[in-house]
Amino acid sequence: MLIRFIRCVFLLFFVSNATLIFAQPNCNNLILSAGSDTSICLGDSIQLGGPPTASWSGSNSNVTYTYLWSSNIVNDSVPNPITSPNTTTTYNVVVIADPGFANGLTCTDTAFITVTVLQLPTLSLSQFAEACENDSPFILSGGSPSPGDYSGDGVIGGTSFNPSLANIGTNTITYSYTDNNSCSNTITEPLVVNPLPSVSFSNSNLDIICIDEGIVTLSGGLPSLGTYSGTGVINNTFDPSIANIGSHTIWYTYTDPNNGCSDSASHTITVTALPIVSFLITNPTQVCSNENPFQLSGGIPSSGNGVYSGDGVTGGTTFNPSLASIGNNTITYTYTDANGCSESSSQTINVLQAPLPSTFFDFGTGMTQTAFIWDPNNIIPFTTCYSVGNFLPLHLTLSNTSSTANTDSIYEINWGDGSAIYTTNGLPFQGIDTLHTYSSTGAFNLTLVVTGQNECLEYDTISVFLGNTPEVSLENPGGLNFCATNEITFPITGTDDNPSGTIYTISTNTGDPDYIFPHPPDSSYTHIFDETSCGALFSNGNVSNFFTVNILAVNACGNGFNPVGPINVSSMPEANINISPTDSVACLNSIVSFSNISIDGSTVSGGTDVTPSNCFSLAKRKWDIEPNSGYI
Repeated sequence: MLIRFIRCVFLLFFVSNATLIFAQPNCNNLILSAGSDTSICLGDSIQLGGPPTASWSGSNSNVTYTYLWSSNIVNDSVPNPITSPNTTTTYNVVVIADPGFANGLTCTDTAFITVTVLQLPTLSLSQFAEACENDSPFILSGGSPSPGDYSGDGVIGGTSFNPSLANIGTNTITYSYTDNNSCSNTITEPLVVNPLPSVSFSNSNLDIICIDEGIVTLSGGLPSLGTYSGTGVINNTFDPSIANIGSHTIWYTYTDPNNGCSDSASHTITVTALPIVSFLITNPTQVCSNENPFQLSGGIPSSGNGVYSGDGVTGGTTFNPSLASIGNNTITYTYTDANGCSESSSQTINVLQAPLPSTFFDFGTGMTQTAFIWDPNNIIPFTTCYSVGNFLPLHLTLSNTSSTANTDSIYEINWGDGSAIYTTNGLPFQGIDTLHTYSSTGAFNLTLVVTGQNECLEYDTISVFLGNTPEVSLENPGGLNFCATNEITFPITGTDDNPSGTIYTISTNTGDPDYIFPHPPDSSYTHIFDETSCGALFSNGNVSNFFTVNILAVNACGNGFNPVGPINVSSMPEANINISPTDSVACLNSIVSFSNISIDGSTVSGGTDVTPSNCFSLAKRKWDIEPNSGYI
């Protein structure tokens, strides 16, 4: 592009009252060329200016030119600078021409050129999978846009890669692409060619296998962590029933995890014949998941080493529905003959899902609960407590907490208080309405029968309680200081207002077991104290030297407690002697020794709830020998 700017200057000189006028020389003779507008690819260089950039159309051959290029061109004072723009750029060159006029005047002009920078094509090249030295040639792919050309060691025809022609190790593969603007770009990706591993396979335990032996885990291939293949091989195991009788070549293939290359070694396995086995199951073939385990039968031959296996089978003989899968379970009877070869026969037991409770955290009790139904409204679930004289009924609003609620078809509730059985096809997940009201005190067993759509049943029992906090008193009969053995009767009082379902426990620190009984209690409790209380302990483990008798009344609403003590039990001394020698007949002048082995009695007194009783012995010893002569 050529744009001409011509500057004309008129000079006036006054000499001796005369005026001299010098006209501007003809600058039209100055011809400029910055070059034609053009396009280049990003990264390419271009030489600016024309051939030539400046010229003089006249006959003057002594014109000198001064160049000044814009836009940050290096060597901006030369006529044809070389530049590599990153973006589309318009360049201008200012040329000052000095034709050598006598008046020293110059001509100045400016020319422009626009260089459009075309972006290089954006390329991508997928990562190459590693190859092994013995791999077949393969077509290279993953370069985009396409079509392009691949190059590098092992590349054939710009499209294929032959590992045998490449280097062992890393080979750099270059992908080249030229777009419609003739702009080209390249991208590289490494392609690794790896050597083969050294592989062996030997295992004498796999030489001979009975066809009924079942699936055998293959081993003996080295290095480890390889894979086995061949007739009868599935997931690195050998199934003789698939391979059938005969000799079979099994291959072990190992892939080096460091380079992905594989090699193989083989081993021969011989499969032998099987005994004849049948299994006609005599047990139920459809059971619920909550039914009791039962012994399997029907396998023939029934004698010898016949075992059952499969989901839910334990001990080789028993089927436990709760351990089996829901649905059809294949049960296999396997018999091993004298040769150690086995055969199997299978039957199916269908296990139906029985109703299941869910396990959840109850914020009211602060505990994890497992239940089909739950009482969300009472402070203590399934319980109402009231004070004596202020009776309150127990209203039950039930929420459905069954984990199989979607398949439960019938809920049958026996409230346990003699009222009619409640039956419904479903309960709400969040109870709202009162379903039952208990109006009499006591403990009740609410029983629930849940029937699934498949007619499987599940049962649950929930303790329900309506009553007050129990009260109880164990009366002090007096005379609590005595010698063993003695029988003391303690009246039991204060229980008239206690509801049924209250449990009483009488305990002592005598070492005797607790006595537990329900409401209503006996009118009294009798205890035989046959040992001294010397050495008895407080509940904290410290020595008290006295006994206590405690009564505890407990129900769902709370408990009542009453102790009786201190009970000081003393013991009488027990006189005893030891004779040595033990023969009661002695010869004249022989020595017979008598030693005192008596047990001292104990006297116990004093003591309070927090202080121990005193325990001491005042036994006195006196020897009486008859006759009183004939001894020393």
